[in-house]
Amino acid sequence: MVHDTSHGKGMSFLTPRLLLTVAVVLMGVQLLIIVIAWGMAVRDLSSTAREQMDRSGSLVTERVVETGEAALTAVEIAASQFAPPDEDFDAEVLTRVVGEAFLYLSSVAHVEASYIAYPDGSFATLQRTDTGFRSMVRHGDGGEVLAASYTDRFEVTASGIVPFRQTDPRDRAWFAQGCASAEALLVGPYVGADGDVAVTATQGVCDEDGTVQAVIAVDLSTSALTAALDAIPYGETSRAVITDVDGNVAAWTSNLDAQVTAAVDQEGDVPTLAQVGMDREADEDAVVWDIAIGDGDWLVHAEMADTAAMRDVSTYQSTVFWALGATAIVTVALVVVALVVRHPMARLEKAASTDPLTGLANRASLLLQGREVARAFERNGGTLVACVMDLDGFKALNDRWGHAAGDDTLVAVADAMREWIRVDEVASRTGGDEFVVLLHRRDRDDPVAVAGELRSLAAAAATAAMPRVPAVASTRAEASDADEWRVGVTIGVAVQVTGRVDLTELIGTADAALVDGKSRAKGEVYLAGSPTGE
Repeated sequence: MVHDTSHGKGMSFLTPRLLLTVAVVLMGVQLLIIVIAWGMAVRDLSSTAREQMDRSGSLVTERVVETGEAALTAVEIAASQFAPPDEDFDAEVLTRVVGEAFLYLSSVAHVEASYIAYPDGSFATLQRTDTGFRSMVRHGDGGEVLAASYTDRFEVTASGIVPFRQTDPRDRAWFAQGCASAEALLVGPYVGADGDVAVTATQGVCDEDGTVQAVIAVDLSTSALTAALDAIPYGETSRAVITDVDGNVAAWTSNLDAQVTAAVDQEGDVPTLAQVGMDREADEDAVVWDIAIGDGDWLVHAEMADTAAMRDVSTYQSTVFWALGATAIVTVALVVVALVVRHPMARLEKAASTDPLTGLANRASLLLQGREVARAFERNGGTLVACVMDLDGFKALNDRWGHAAGDDTLVAVADAMREWIRVDEVASRTGGDEFVVLLHRRDRDDPVAVAGELRSLAAAAATAAMPRVPAVASTRAEASDADEWRVGVTIGVAVQVTGRVDLTELIGTADAALVDGKSRAKGEVYLAGSPTGE
C-alpha cells in the first residue's frame, strides 16, 4: 500500500495546471526562437538589399563620373591646344574655333555645348540642337553676332548677322571662375541663360605673366546624367538626384521634372533637396553615395523605398508577423519563414548585373544598359550596331585542355572588348562562348568594318591566351600541339539607322545572321540581309 500511495502522489505532481504551464513555457521558448530567427533573417535580407543598392550606386556613380570627367578632359585638351590672339585675330579665326569644337562635340555624347570667351568680349560658342548644331561668333564686344545652324554632319543650313540678346559670356559664373583657375574645374549647378539647370567645366588660359587670355568651357549633358539615374532599378516611385555638397540639385530622375521646373520658376535659382520634396536627414529609406569628379565632391541622393529589395523585406516582415500570431502552428510557420527567406535571397542574387567570370554585363543587364545606348541613338542619331559573337572551336578547346583553359580564353576576350568599346556602349556575355555588343557609332562609320575590327581583336585576344593553356593543362597534354586548338571568332551583325529601337528584335536579327553565316563558313563577319560574309 505504501508503494501504491507513493506512486499515486508522484503522478499527482503532473497536474493539468502544471502541464499547461509547461506547454506555455515551451511555446514561449519556441516563439522566442522564431523571433530571434526572424530578426537575424530580416537583418541578413536587409543587408543583401543594401548590397543591391550599393551595386546600383556603383553603376550610377561610375556613369556620372564618366560624364563629368569627359567635360573636364575636353577643356583641358582645348586649353593645351589654345593659340593666343595675334594681329590676324578676327571673326574668321573664331569661326575656325567653332569648327574645331565640332570635332570634339560630334565624338563625345556627354558634352552639350562648348565656349571660348576672351576678355575683350570676343567669343565663339557651339551648342547641340535637336537637328544638329548652332553656333554664335562675336569679334569684340558689339551688339551683333554671326549666328549659324548646322546639320549633324556640320553642313551649314542657315547663317547671318543677328542681334545678341543673351547674357555676355564675361558675366557668366564659369567665366569668372575660369579666370581665377588655371586648372579645369566644375562650376555649378546654376540656372543658365536658357532657364535650365546647368553644370559647366571651365578653365582659364593665361600667358607667362599670368594674364588671362581666354576662358574655355563646356556644358555637361544633363540628359546623360538623367539617363544614368533613370537606368538604375530604383523602382517605379523611387527618386534620385545629383547634388553638390550643399544640397543644390544638378540632375534628377525623370519623375522629378515637374518639381524641379516649379522650383526654378518660383525661386529663379537652383532647387535644393527640400524644394524637390526630399530630405537627406529625415528619410530613413534614403541612401547617399559620394562622388569625386576632378577636385570637387558631389552626391547621389536616392529614395529607394519602392525597390524590389525593399518590397521583399516588407513582405517578409508581414508574413512572419502573422506567423507569430499563429502559435498553434509554430512548426509550419518556421517552414514558411525558411521558404520566404530563401526566395527573396534568390531573387536578389539573380538580379546581380555582372557575369561572374568575365566581369561583363550579363543577359539581364545587357537589356538594361542597352536601353541607355538605344536612347542615346534615338536622341542623337548615328548608327546602332548589334554584334552577336561566337568563339569557333571553343568546345574543342574545353574538351582538349579543360575548363580552366576555356575560362582563360573567355576572360582574355572579355578584357579586350572592355578596352575597345566606348564608355557609352555595352559588351556582355550572354552564355557559354557567346557575347553580345551594342555599339553607337557615327553615320559614316561602316558597321561591317567596325565589327571586323571587333572580330580581329577578339581573335587576337583568344590567340594570346593560348600560351597560358599548357600551364593550365600540363598534366593532360604537351604544350607542343597547342596551336592545333586555336580559337576563332565569327560575328553576326544587325544595324539600325533610324526609328525606335526594339533591342530584342535587333539582337535576334544579329543572332540569326550569325547562325546562318556559320553554316557556310566560320571566322567571318555576317551582316543581316547580306548574302555573303563581309
